[in-house]
Amino acid sequence: INCVCVTNSRMFLKGIITSSDFLKIIQEDEKVLIPLSSIMTPKESLSVVHLDSTVGEVRQLIITSKIRHIPVVDDHGSIAGCIVDKDIFRVLYEPSSLDITDDINNPILQIPVHKFMNRKPLSIFTKTKLSQAAGIFFEKKIDGCLVLNDNKEVQGIVTLSDFLKIFVGNTE
Repeated sequence: INCVCVTNSRMFLKGIITSSDFLKIIQEDEKVLIPLSSIMTPKESLSVVHLDSTVGEVRQLIITSKIRHIPVVDDHGSIAGCIVDKDIFRVLYEPSSLDITDDINNPILQIPVHKFMNRKPLSIFTKTKLSQAAGIFFEKKIDGCLVLNDNKEVQGIVTLSDFLKIFVGNTE
């Protein structure tokens, strides 16, 4: 969901609230001084794919795990980049692929993710305060990034959904 309609008691539209609105609230709230690490998905819980994983495999992971941001690792287990659902959809639904109706034989599903992943994903540090991170998300217009420790090792990932959980009181 990218926005929520706001209506009066007679159901007349008064406006919308977007994820950017939530980020602005968090950014401006000086009381939100807890570290980012308190809401991120820790590395032990991350779903990752290999450089040679295919579009089809990543698409299946997105569907079954209901995730949108997936770190891509190399043969040594080091982060090589990141792939997001929008990257997969862009590849699958480009005009040249629309003629192919048979999913099983679709050659696009066999393309390795390293061909179009983000090789330099945005990252922030675990000690970053939520208000600062919200400002970065708002300014860069992103909805997820890797979280690093002081040694620049990946500790997890934080997404817009993690920020939104603050508003509904669900930080599990």
